Amino acid sequence: LVSTKSGEDRIMLSAQRAIFIAGLLFLTAGTSFLALDQWRFSRVLGEMNLAGSPDARQQMKMEEGLSDLREAEEYLAQNSLESAQKAHDRFVHVLSRDLNKDINQRASYGIAASLDRLGDRNRAVEHLRSLRDEGVKDKLLREKTEYLLGRLLILFGHDEEGKSILQELLAKTQNNLIKSRIHTTFGDCYRLTGQKNKAERNYRI
Repeated sequence: LVSTKSGEDRIMLSAQRAIFIAGLLFLTAGTSFLALDQWRFSRVLGEMNLAGSPDARQQMKMEEGLSDLREAEEYLAQNSLESAQKAHDRFVHVLSRDLNKDINQRASYGIAASLDRLGDRNRAVEHLRSLRDEGVKDKLLREKTEYLLGRLLILFGHDEEGKSILQELLAKTQNNLIKSRIHTTFGDCYRLTGQKNKAERNYRI
């Protein structure tokens, strides 16, 4: 009788232990799932906050501005008045956003270059003078600004000022394309004033 009772007690203890272990496992699993859901929610919320943060919004504006700037420069590289007008409008839009100094200066040069293509050279000179006075950090953009300003001044009859700018640029630039354009501009200038030999010499260079 005692042995039978001891066996029943052992069975009951084993059953209780099994129930306890099962309950503990269910509790652990439930806690794990809850923690996982909370982690996922926190991650999604963090990504939403990051996307809406001032830094993220500024970065998005910069990327959009650079994309618009590249599109405008592609239009400017085409050879039609329609593309020059599209380039001008996009450069103006980029400049109006005032994203940073470098982008603003690229847009300002683009406006001047497109105005030159559109025949509005007075306004082009105004933009170039302003850009040059401001001081352009990027070397290539600075040289392109000085070249275009010098060329337009010569076309307007301001020969001395235009030649001075171009001669100074010719003495310091290492860009062979800009050197070639300067000599071509000098050649055109001399040809129009009847100085054939000087014109031919610059064209050969």
